[in-house]
Amino acid sequence: MSQAAPEADPLLTLIGLGQQARQAQSLDELLFLLVNGGKAVMPYRQAWCWRASQGISHVSGVLMPERYSPFMQWAVELSEHLASQPELAGRTLDRADVPPPLQEGWDRWMPAQAWWLPLSWGAGPAGLLLAEDHLDPQRLPLWLEWLDIWVLAAERKTLQQGVSLGGFLRNWVAQPRRAGKRWLRSGWLWLALVLAGLAYVPVPLTVVGQGELVPRQPVVVRAPLDGVINEFHVSPNQLVKAGQPLFSYDNDVVRSRLQVAQQNLATAQAEYRQAAQSALSDARAKFQIAALVGKIQEKQAELKFLSTQVGRTTVSAPQAGMVLFDDVSEWIGKPVQTGERVVRMADPSDVELEVWVNLADAVPMQPGDEVKLFMSANPLHALQAKVRWVGHEAQPRPDGSYAYRVRAELTARSAFSVGAKGTARLSAGTVSLAYWLFRKPLSVLRGYLLV
Repeated sequence: MSQAAPEADPLLTLIGLGQQARQAQSLDELLFLLVNGGKAVMPYRQAWCWRASQGISHVSGVLMPERYSPFMQWAVELSEHLASQPELAGRTLDRADVPPPLQEGWDRWMPAQAWWLPLSWGAGPAGLLLAEDHLDPQRLPLWLEWLDIWVLAAERKTLQQGVSLGGFLRNWVAQPRRAGKRWLRSGWLWLALVLAGLAYVPVPLTVVGQGELVPRQPVVVRAPLDGVINEFHVSPNQLVKAGQPLFSYDNDVVRSRLQVAQQNLATAQAEYRQAAQSALSDARAKFQIAALVGKIQEKQAELKFLSTQVGRTTVSAPQAGMVLFDDVSEWIGKPVQTGERVVRMADPSDVELEVWVNLADAVPMQPGDEVKLFMSANPLHALQAKVRWVGHEAQPRPDGSYAYRVRAELTARSAFSVGAKGTARLSAGTVSLAYWLFRKPLSVLRGYLLV
């Protein structure tokens, strides 16, 4: 004759479930164990876990319940009703214990009996529902003990997942008021006081802009005369010495005018010599000598001027340094006017920081405020600088926007050369945390709410 398998010891079953709960890797795994693993304590047909904040999140035998199915909607209504009736907790319930609107769903989806077991976990009401055709009341103490073990494991996992601060605040606010001076015991009051105190915590006010290393005292080389540039003797960013040729004009026109001036001077001198010889015998020729002398002086002055112009067709560097301009091809054959800027020269070691601050970030800045430049080529190391001056008027940028120019002096020598770009962070004193958080949102809303 065959013998029935011996029933597992309930205490050993609880110990095994407790070990599984402690070894769970996440809250989701714990909730899955709650609705499915309890069958070792007592078999059941259905189980679900309900929380007021999330509804029904886990159902036995289902990996992911369909929240908007008719059964789930009815189950949520049933759970809300049972949670609002504390006298129904821990009792063997049937369809007669629920209102008539819920009895139809009970006949359709539920076994004959059910248990509603509240969970003292989380910020709001929660509970577990078990359903079976026949529930053994002797197993109820085992289930209550298993729920206590599970709640301890869930609270421990909640702390480990970094939500302990939120849980602490929720429990603190939800704690019952004690006797005497209830307004001082209110969690909401203390929370409001803490938030109000944090709003006045001083924090540094910083803005971000596009930064570039520029020469501190550049020398501008301008066109000395009207003409067409014929040749550049240097390349962009080249280091040159003082007196080294930079660029040359097309001097064909100037040289031809110089030759004409030389011929005019020779003609005027010949006329003077002829008049001087004629003056010995002709008295009228003596009156022409003074006019011819003035004509010779005029031609000499013109010749001297044109000779100087020929010498100025080759422009040399006024000092040693780096030549700053864009591209040689943009200047070859380009007509320029007297005084027009052609190139700039600067000492590579004498650089400072230029920052462009957008109009929306134009906070009050004073000379001496700190600036940090994070270079695009080396973002891990920042260059330190101090604000030297701030432009009083916004200037147009190449992209069509307007921004304020800020110049800052580097506190240490930089290994980067002129033209290096990066992101600059400017500090403009300290402000309250509330102002720092709501400065930009309020500036946007001001245009819509204020007249």
